[in-house]
Amino acid sequence: MLAPASSAADLMSPGYPTPATFSSSPPDPGSALYDHLLRQVLLKTKKTDVSLFYGVRNLQRMAYQERFDDWESRGVKIVPVLSRPDGQWAGERGYVQNVFSRMKNIVNPSSVGAILCGHKQMTEEITRVLVAYGLSKDRILTNF
Repeated sequence: MLAPASSAADLMSPGYPTPATFSSSPPDPGSALYDHLLRQVLLKTKKTDVSLFYGVRNLQRMAYQERFDDWESRGVKIVPVLSRPDGQWAGERGYVQNVFSRMKNIVNPSSVGAILCGHKQMTEEITRVLVAYGLSKDRILTNF
């Protein structure tokens, strides 16, 4: 059995092979966290099975787009979600929690940790989904 995670570093340790991260914020208290998290913790630990669900209103509010290719080349699956995209947007639309629920991304809850940063409603809804999938609450970190 895995010990409860008390920090992002715990979730990135070898005992948590599939970290998933979620963010939804206006420009963006979560962005600095994710930049640091991805650059300093995830990428340095050579994780290759990380998912980042990143939701904002539109592309103009999505920080760090210029780094997405680099993050993806290192094994981070980025799922950008726009709640108010322009007509040209071909990616995911709506809210992070709805997209995640549709994708049914959790394969093995016993090997997943989650970091949730953003609006309280998003963190609460994703927590409910993750717990329903069988993920223990002590392996979900939030900014609340």
